Amino acid sequence: MCTHHHSKPYILSLPTTCAIQSWYAQAGTSDMDYPDLPHDGKGLCIFHSKDRKWKSANHCGERFAELFQAMAADEGLEEMDFREVILTGFKLNEAAEMLGNAAASGEKCILIGGTEASKPVRFQGARVLDKLVFCDFACTESVDFDEAVFKDVVVVERCVFQAYLSFIGGCRFEQNFIMEQCECEEVASFNEAVFMHQVHITDVLFGNGAIFEEARQIADDLICQFTNVQFDGYTSFSNGGFNSSITFDTCRFGAETHFENTVFRKRLQIGEPLVEEKIFFMGTRPGVKLFENAVDIELAEDSFGPAGQIIFQNANLFNFNPVFKEKLRTLELNHQVEIREGCMIYRTSIERRFDYSELGKFLVEDLARVFARYFETKYLRSLKVDVLRDLVAEKIRVIFHTDESMSIAEFEALLQDAQLEMLDFMAKPPKQSDAAMTDHLLQLINIWQRLSVAQSLPLLEQFFAQADETAMDRVQELLNVTINVHLKNAVINSQIEAGGNLTIGDAN
Repeated sequence: MCTHHHSKPYILSLPTTCAIQSWYAQAGTSDMDYPDLPHDGKGLCIFHSKDRKWKSANHCGERFAELFQAMAADEGLEEMDFREVILTGFKLNEAAEMLGNAAASGEKCILIGGTEASKPVRFQGARVLDKLVFCDFACTESVDFDEAVFKDVVVVERCVFQAYLSFIGGCRFEQNFIMEQCECEEVASFNEAVFMHQVHITDVLFGNGAIFEEARQIADDLICQFTNVQFDGYTSFSNGGFNSSITFDTCRFGAETHFENTVFRKRLQIGEPLVEEKIFFMGTRPGVKLFENAVDIELAEDSFGPAGQIIFQNANLFNFNPVFKEKLRTLELNHQVEIREGCMIYRTSIERRFDYSELGKFLVEDLARVFARYFETKYLRSLKVDVLRDLVAEKIRVIFHTDESMSIAEFEALLQDAQLEMLDFMAKPPKQSDAAMTDHLLQLINIWQRLSVAQSLPLLEQFFAQADETAMDRVQELLNVTINVHLKNAVINSQIEAGGNLTIGDAN
């Protein structure tokens, strides 16, 4: 009789002694290659013994592969109880050719699968000492590896789990975890799991939910990759952490997905996803701001389904790749992206709002973009601008932003100085100017040519005075001038040649 007693009664209704011993005592095992159950010098059966050398000498790996098949085929057995087993592998020879990419010939592995089961499979608290190959298996009931420790690579391949699949409670993967071509029809949970090496999950369907809450991937500079994965049920990576880069390539997010308080210490990459429901990237704990490093998202407007949306809160969006940052405002306006409080799209941003009108939207947009180009030419510093037409609020939103490190106050002061200098430039254009400044003046001329002076001046005054109300007097003074505009706009040797005059009168 095996003297093993479970250290943790995971399910109180189950016995705390060796269920394998009980099965050998009741089942007919004469047709098995290994019909006996050896015990070591401490009275522990070969599957619970801690003597690794003795276990290998007595064919623990071969015995377990046969035991798993026999238990699965036993219609009278209510569950397959392998709680707290300690498993070693055996060298695969002919069998390896049938396993595809899961194992190589001559490799020492623990083989599970190649059959079907209609009963729960329990591996809680197991210690798996060699490479585990779990393949070609279908089960209609739950499969549990809670609190198990995997000392070597784990491969889960071509399996169908029709009920709950569980790797929870601090389950530890000390080498690579690979899951390929699998279907999880119910919830698959890796809650609190610890991945100490690489993670590859490819061509997997999570049909009713995937839980990676509080899971940690603690390898440095390795890979954590989800490729062609379908998340068709509620999915959560919340409160977890990833030391290595994590990639989601061509994944389908068919239900709500949460990354609340998830720490990404290296690059996060999401390539060509299908976003059919909401994805939340949110910091909700005090002091938590997501995305410490680079974020590379590649998607288009047609990447979203009718209910698809990505929501950011307390996130450093300035770490996003430039192409996606350029799309952010358009996606926000289309309600495909929602940017909530605490987000930083650029290191420093300032927003201006103007009343919406069909005429004013062109003036404000053109003037804002000319000003941004004037600023970069004049100061040789980065300034970008987003202009959004918010029809719901009947506002035109102008957001100036820069990735340079400066405070809001410094940015405000710099913008104000540049606006006043541009007013001087408009009011008293130099007779001689370099090509870039001449181009800016011609663009300003074009704005006034296309718009009615009477309707443009209030917006012009608002645009230049909004940054600082103390500048109003100077703005008024500069607006009450006649701007000599040479309408022929012929540029010869960086000089604007003679044309006509356009007079802008009192702004009041």
